Amino acid sequence: MGGDTSRSIGLGPASWSSQPVILVVEDDEANRVLLTNILEREGYRVVPVGDGEAGYRSVAEHSPDLVLLDVGLPKLDGYEVTRRLRLDPRTSTLPILLLTGRSGQQDAVAGLDAGADDFVRKPFERGELHIVDRYQGQQQAGAVERDARGADVHWRQRRIEIGQPIPRERRP
Repeated sequence: MGGDTSRSIGLGPASWSSQPVILVVEDDEANRVLLTNILEREGYRVVPVGDGEAGYRSVAEHSPDLVLLDVGLPKLDGYEVTRRLRLDPRTSTLPILLLTGRSGQQDAVAGLDAGADDFVRKPFERGELHIVDRYQGQQQAGAVERDARGADVHWRQRRIEIGQPIPRERRP
């Protein structure tokens, strides 16, 4: 199971220009296929890949509008991919949503601290992916509010929601 399935799938090249692109980086093939199917039915073009290195490379290759990134990936974990994307000026504002099957809030905090915009806990249901639409809508409207470090201001609110203080160095 797994492996790199980085070929683009969707409705075909003629329709790609009007479809937002979502990069799905998930090592579990069943989850990757499920996410791909759900998002394509919602009108997105999906680029699915199976490990962190392939995901990181695919950002430059496919210029996605949003990245759904599993935390526990082979080769590069989701936190490291997030950190690298945030350090690159070309991808520092790219919306990144982490997928995690871990239930501890420290994992969510680590993802937010790495620079992720938000997270979705697995197992997820179709309705929980509404968060993708929210970020896609904000991105299209240019309304994703960023602080001086390029982090989504929503990060602060998510820290508060899960009961974690905002580190002094991240305060405005």
